[in-house]
Amino acid sequence: GKEVKYIEMYGPASMGLGGGGRGRGGFGRSMPGTQKPALLDLPPHLRMMFEPRQMIQHKPSIIKRKMPPYTGIASYIQLFEKEPPPPVPTFEQPLERKRQRKQHLAALHQERNELLVTDWDAHNNPKATENAYHTLFIGRLSYETNEKKIRREFEQYGPIKSIKLVSDLDGKPRGYGFIEFEKEEDMTMAYKDGNGKKIDGRRVILDVERGRTVRNWRPMRFGGGLGGRKAVKSKKQLAEEAAKAAAELEKTRAAGIYGPAGPGDAAGGGRDRERERERDRRPADRSRSRDRGDTGRGGDRDRGDRSDRDRERGGGGERERERGGGGDRDRERDRERGGDRER
Repeated sequence: GKEVKYIEMYGPASMGLGGGGRGRGGFGRSMPGTQKPALLDLPPHLRMMFEPRQMIQHKPSIIKRKMPPYTGIASYIQLFEKEPPPPVPTFEQPLERKRQRKQHLAALHQERNELLVTDWDAHNNPKATENAYHTLFIGRLSYETNEKKIRREFEQYGPIKSIKLVSDLDGKPRGYGFIEFEKEEDMTMAYKDGNGKKIDGRRVILDVERGRTVRNWRPMRFGGGLGGRKAVKSKKQLAEEAAKAAAELEKTRAAGIYGPAGPGDAAGGGRDRERERERDRRPADRSRSRDRGDTGRGGDRDRGDRSDRDRERGGGGERERERGGGGDRDRERDRERGGDRER
């Protein structure tokens, strides 16, 4: 039964009944002394390479479903929304968000200051000086400055009645105070001459007391005052200033050191400037070495120059003598004319 099945699967060549198979003996030829084919003697993992594959399973063809025809959107209009669409959220830039945050904080501070300033009254301060019009404000003081140093600096303008330095609740100095003079004229003179004076390595600023002399005045802690932080320039402003300075420098270079060159100075002026620059660039050692090396020749030249100068001076003396002789002649003529008139 196995042989018949093998003949049906591989044909008669596989049993050595005909053909030769592959190669010299072929896979279908039986080994000598046996009746079975050589394929059966192969190991299982090699025999699998020569065994036939399974038959392909038959499947029916795919029947495509009939799709509906294309239609318009008229039947779907009733499903559309009747309400207006929601607003599109706008994306805020980081700088815009930062600016809005600053504005919001400034509004909160302003509202807070409006509430606190209602309870503040400068005239009811028990620690204030007696006369506000004789009081001088001094700011930007060093924390190490005391009343003795301030009195020594401002006593030259007039007698001082009292000095009060402001401190916080912990007793630490705030860096400003008030000086009360006995006369208003002395306070005015100190305000004019002492502003910017250096005390303990810091330049102080002076001002009149405005809390009790100026109407609706607010201190800095309530959003008022005259001081403030120094404005910091942005990178764009710094770049613009640098470009402007570079443009001005180019203009000055184009104009030249001695001003713009005229039509007549175009050739000569430029050459002279180049010569001057070359002279400046020359090292000083060359000039020194030349002076030292040419001592003999230079001495002879100096002697010749001196003799020439003496001759010129002598010639000048002769000319002066000639001029002097001419002057004597003129005087004699004037005398003779004067004598003739008298006669």
